[in-house]
Amino acid sequence: MILLNGFVQPVVQLCSAAGLRLAVDPCEATVADVRTAGISLRGSRSRCTGSRCTRGSSAATRTPAYRGINPATGQVLSEHPFATDEEAGQAVESAHATFREWRARDISDRAAVVRRIAELFEERTEELAQVITREMGKPIGESRGEAEFSAEIFRYYADHGPALAADQVLVSTDESTSVIKRRPLGVLLGIMPWNYPDLANDTQYGLGSAVFATEPGRAERLAEGLEAGMVGANQSPPETADMPFGGVKRSGYGRELGPLGMDEFVNKRLMAVAKTS
Repeated sequence: MILLNGFVQPVVQLCSAAGLRLAVDPCEATVADVRTAGISLRGSRSRCTGSRCTRGSSAATRTPAYRGINPATGQVLSEHPFATDEEAGQAVESAHATFREWRARDISDRAAVVRRIAELFEERTEELAQVITREMGKPIGESRGEAEFSAEIFRYYADHGPALAADQVLVSTDESTSVIKRRPLGVLLGIMPWNYPDLANDTQYGLGSAVFATEPGRAERLAEGLEAGMVGANQSPPETADMPFGGVKRSGYGRELGPLGMDEFVNKRLMAVAKTS
């Protein structure tokens, strides 16, 4: 399942149009009938009315359900039953089975699917923006920006992913060659806070900071002392698809976006091959 900025269902629809067919019921706890250009992944289906859910031939009442609420009006937009440990395990196992097939495909083919998703985000910006505003309370202008930025991220990795994943030769001699090969890790679960504070160094967080000064060189000197993953001198750190994003301390580990982001999600495997005559 793909979850981007909290709007699951529209992303499911986008992936379907791109060839990543995710038949996901709004009340489902697992992914069902996923097809990625011919690769199938099957899980359990469910149908829900209120808090009553039917999974296969069995029915169970689960309360309280997880609710999606419009923060502006308090209206309950959707209800989702919590998954059991067994259901969560089945979802991971099914996703892993699909991953094993997906990783065997040529990276250019995978990039083509990612590029199509970028196009669909662009085509459906307004639809996605409305969902973000309903579910998160963001002003519609900012919501459009979120959808557009998601499209930029997909397009960046569609365009640059194959090159970023290319083999890196470390040493090549008459006797052997040592290469870093970037290979997929497996199924990933991303957990991210929606809001994050920034209080310079007097905080347990360290995502982004900026210093502004009129004296030449002063802002840059002060910025060198900031304990953050992204620092700006007389400007805010840029937030674009090609720039790494991430922090230190309790703001998390590693980076997303840009050339560094892709390296966080691969096994940078060393392969040494002896040359034979």
